[in-house]
Amino acid sequence: MPPISQLRPYALALALGFLCFFYYGNTIDLPADTHDAETLLDNSRIRANPLFFFSADKAQSTGRPVAELAKLIVGLPFGDDLRPFHVANILLHIGNALLLAWLVVHLTADAHLAVLTALLFALTPMHHQAIHHISAMDYLLSGAFALGTIHAVLRDRSTAALILATLSVLSHAASFAPLSLLVLQAQHRHKYAAGTFLVALTAIALFLAPDNTSTHSAIDNWLAGAQGAWDFARTSMWIAGRHLTTLLWHIPPLVSFADWEVWAGLGVTLVVALIAWRSTNQTRYIILLTAAAIAPYGFMYTDITNAYTRGSSRYLYLSAMGASWLLSTGALWSLRRLRMSAAIGTVLLVGLITMVTYRTSKETYIGSMHSIARSKLSGKSSFVGTQLMLEIIHSDHNRLLDVEDLYMRLSAIAHFTIDDPQAFLIEAVEHYPNNYTLQIAALTARASSGDRNAYIQIKRMASELNNVGPVAASMFNNIAVAHTQRGEYEQAIAAYILAYDSDPQERFQRGAAQAKQLNTGNR
Repeated sequence: MPPISQLRPYALALALGFLCFFYYGNTIDLPADTHDAETLLDNSRIRANPLFFFSADKAQSTGRPVAELAKLIVGLPFGDDLRPFHVANILLHIGNALLLAWLVVHLTADAHLAVLTALLFALTPMHHQAIHHISAMDYLLSGAFALGTIHAVLRDRSTAALILATLSVLSHAASFAPLSLLVLQAQHRHKYAAGTFLVALTAIALFLAPDNTSTHSAIDNWLAGAQGAWDFARTSMWIAGRHLTTLLWHIPPLVSFADWEVWAGLGVTLVVALIAWRSTNQTRYIILLTAAAIAPYGFMYTDITNAYTRGSSRYLYLSAMGASWLLSTGALWSLRRLRMSAAIGTVLLVGLITMVTYRTSKETYIGSMHSIARSKLSGKSSFVGTQLMLEIIHSDHNRLLDVEDLYMRLSAIAHFTIDDPQAFLIEAVEHYPNNYTLQIAALTARASSGDRNAYIQIKRMASELNNVGPVAASMFNNIAVAHTQRGEYEQAIAAYILAYDSDPQERFQRGAAQAKQLNTGNR
């Protein structure tokens, strides 16, 4: 039987695999968002005509051929089944966490730091964009190849390093900066040749990439001025702030996510950075190295407070490697200064991370569902989008979203996609009684069904508030269109008349006239 020291890497791999599938497993059945659907469409066209892979007419013409090829290969035996793509993303993420642990051990000889860094990176809640969406496989692949390049450089395997660097750049070109910087920092005997190669490779990619692709934008912005230091700090604040505010969430009114996360994360990051800086010269060097070389996505200028609900989280994927390393270094050094053994400190921190991430993983999953629901509502799948949005509204894990805005979005299409729109609108008003848009939506639903008192209340609101008439008219118009689609022409005529009475416009008269013609022809 092999010694325990040889079994530890396998134990870490099993533990990370179990935890990642436990936390991200619910994403396997996540529906496709707009970009995911475009990826599936491109794959089906390429299966019909392999030469279409080289066409600029692809819906997802990203300028990242390696990533596009990987997504094509995953989809070959399964077609449009999304589950294999999601499983592939989770497996890639587990692999990246293990490669990061290996790198930490190689540079620090600290197994506890490697375990903690890998776990924090694996489970940090910022990865919901990169892991949940199949179109974001580019970032996972780029991270895997970039880490592979770093390992090859440190082991003095220049040929393998150049091959992996090429694959990384062609998976997502933003990896150019960390790879070239690391090669120059790692005291490699071919460092200048390798650095020159990467610069030349990037110049070629920049020249060949179409102007409207993200490859061109990534390289162009890096060449224009790297923002890696800010991005590294921003990622550190995001990770620290998410964990801290989740822990303190049940202490009202001291903490609210929107107001406190950035500041809490900034404070934790500064303290940890100062502690880690004082630990050892080797750690100091590593902090600088990770900040400069493993935090690449500086071309994103998105505000951190918007990173949760928007697509920017995926761009922070590789940055989280350096941020997790920094936070783990500071935390472990602090516990050691408190005379706590590294083993006990690691166990305590691992327990804390898993507990917090279990809570936030549900919230980030709801965040991804929100993104998909919005894309469905803006496309032709309004019914699917509505069902997803209703699930989000009624979820216990939607605290990071603007639920009032979700109610307002659905109020405009409730009569098209919800079986009992009046009940939904009454529910919306009960939750947000001071929202006059929701009040108008509920009143128009009642007025269109013949409730005269509801119409009188609308008129009273119009005399007290501006823009009530046009809003009510728009709601009545939607109700009329919904009745027309269902062949309920008399109800449609009544709704068009109410719309015209609220805001006299010719289009409402035309709608009523058309409904009358359809009603006459139907008799």
